[in-house]
Amino acid sequence: MSLALHWQDITESHLKQDAQQENENSFEMLLDSLNIGFFDYIFGTQTVKFSRTWKRQLGYEPYEIEDDFPNGKKKKTLAARIRCQRHASFR
Repeated sequence: MSLALHWQDITESHLKQDAQQENENSFEMLLDSLNIGFFDYIFGTQTVKFSRTWKRQLGYEPYEIEDDFPNGKKKKTLAARIRCQRHASFR
């Protein structure tokens, strides 16, 4: 019977992740305070991240719009939703 143990200190990795999350939160708070909506499209994975402000500028709550549309169907659905909402708000 043998037993092998492996130990790795992941403190540095967690500290980097925490710092990155804090920077992202600070950046998003800054953009929210300036009322600047943005989105980030990543071509390699064909994913997108919409900011909370961007979603609200379109009249949605952050939980109402997904952050990615890998095959374009969601993009069309989002565009259709926006058109419907705009049409309904003009009546």
